[in-house]
Amino acid sequence: MRRFLVGCLSFLGVIFLLLGGGLGYLVWRGFSAFEEAKAPALPTHLLLTLAIQGEPPASQSNNPIKALTGDSLSLRDIVSRIDGAAKDGRVQGLFVDFSNAQLSPAAAQDLAAAVQRFKAKRKPTYAFADTMGEAGGATFTYALAAQFDRVWLQPAGALGIDGLALERPYLSEALKAIGVAPRLDQRHEFKGGIDMFTEAGLSPALRGSLQKLTDDLLGQAVDMIAKGRNISVDDAKAAIDTAPIAAQDAVTQSLIDQMGYRSDALRALKDTSRTQATVSLDDYHVPDTLPNAALRIAVIEAAGPVVRGGEGDDPFADEGSFAAGRVVAAFTAAVQDPTVKGIVFRIDSPGGSYVASDTIWQAVRAAQDAGKPVVAVMGTYAASGGYFVAAPADKIIAQPGTLTGSIGVYSGKFVLTGLWDKLGIHWGRIASGASAGQNSPNRDFTPAEWARFQESLDRIYADFTQRVAAGRKIPMEKMDAIARGRVWSGASAKDAGLVDRLGGMTEAVEEMRALLRQPADAQLRLVDYPAPQNSFDKALKFVSKLEQTATRIEGVRTQLEPLLNGESLYAPVNVNR
Repeated sequence: MRRFLVGCLSFLGVIFLLLGGGLGYLVWRGFSAFEEAKAPALPTHLLLTLAIQGEPPASQSNNPIKALTGDSLSLRDIVSRIDGAAKDGRVQGLFVDFSNAQLSPAAAQDLAAAVQRFKAKRKPTYAFADTMGEAGGATFTYALAAQFDRVWLQPAGALGIDGLALERPYLSEALKAIGVAPRLDQRHEFKGGIDMFTEAGLSPALRGSLQKLTDDLLGQAVDMIAKGRNISVDDAKAAIDTAPIAAQDAVTQSLIDQMGYRSDALRALKDTSRTQATVSLDDYHVPDTLPNAALRIAVIEAAGPVVRGGEGDDPFADEGSFAAGRVVAAFTAAVQDPTVKGIVFRIDSPGGSYVASDTIWQAVRAAQDAGKPVVAVMGTYAASGGYFVAAPADKIIAQPGTLTGSIGVYSGKFVLTGLWDKLGIHWGRIASGASAGQNSPNRDFTPAEWARFQESLDRIYADFTQRVAAGRKIPMEKMDAIARGRVWSGASAKDAGLVDRLGGMTEAVEEMRALLRQPADAQLRLVDYPAPQNSFDKALKFVSKLEQTATRIEGVRTQLEPLLNGESLYAPVNVNR
């Protein structure tokens, strides 16, 4: 048995070393070829093609496998490349396949604006899908497709534009049945983060708040469809209320232009544009025509839950993670770079750690104190901690469908003593100090601990609302009504004073020009902070992690081998006197 364990550890170490060495060579060759193929010589006249899979990621990925396959274009990448193509004389049209797309409101609106800017250059745009939302849920995906000049749908396909719905399970009875007691609380009635564990169903307050949110978002989709397809609002509403709509019926209702297959749609665009060559958007790079004198603006992307700590060493992690250490380091580098004149902070987060949010908030303020204006631009989400970090920005931009606000807090724990009793599990406990282990799931809060817990929620909520009020210049007597955990659409948030302007990066750049007192036609060079890793660096990081793992396994094997062989683990001790 001992020899078997030692052998297993040795085998694992060898495997990881082989993986590190072999993958090092293969990945190096693969990425070298990939980098060479990534920028092919483009024809003088071309059509751009794009197949959207699900929803494009909010930030760039650090995953080497995604980079190797080319599946790494972020939403910002797509928008910037379409914008660049609009000005590129080589590009004659745009073809997008929506067969596997599933877009959020904000992402659809961001892409729709880019498509409109492309069309403004009198370049044709064609949308195709074999079916759109086979199981429903394609309302905003279709709202984006409706902005194209021509929309094609496969004959067997349908439009699953069945509106918007929110569903959530309520687990309080199930938790009680298994002996789990939620000890949670929130500030305030609209926060909605813990009610699924503590209540039997939606409260009237939360139901009303979420109903207003979905009604607001659906109204935005209806307007996009009506304007894009040049039909009445009533007809757009009727289409949504009678979905799914078969392809032939969609033609009759002017929701699509033609039935056909992908090859048919692409051929039609080629004929219309008199252009045969096609280039994937992945392989297209916007020509750099900016003068050297263009003002440099740092772009800092952060997506996902707001967490404490640094960016970490995970080779599969996203470069745009919302780790406080990574974001603060990016702000610090931008502030210290004398060539950077301002910062655009791209946020896509449902929230997270209050302490991490506070750390990032201070970095935003430090940039402003250094004389560098900050414009926050929001993606799909910028809620709770995601809104907290935006609050001090000089300007805040959001899409109409961005989910933002949620100015509130919740916290607590689950007490598992009832579950342990049912399972016959007993915990021994030793503690020193009256409050030791107060966050343990193996005991309830004492009355004194619960009172302090309530005080901490009040303190965090008061701090949150005061900072938003100061950053947004909202009187405190109005702030509480805007806060209380309510989630706003971007459009409603603008009306409430939480957002300055609706839009995306284009509008953020315009606001930055104004803050820097530059003319409307001043050219700004957007520079990512930190600089994105190239594919080779990502591969090296990946291989390095494999080698580190092999080293650790070897270290464990070396330490365990004497014990497994029956030898002493004790070593002489040197005592310094």
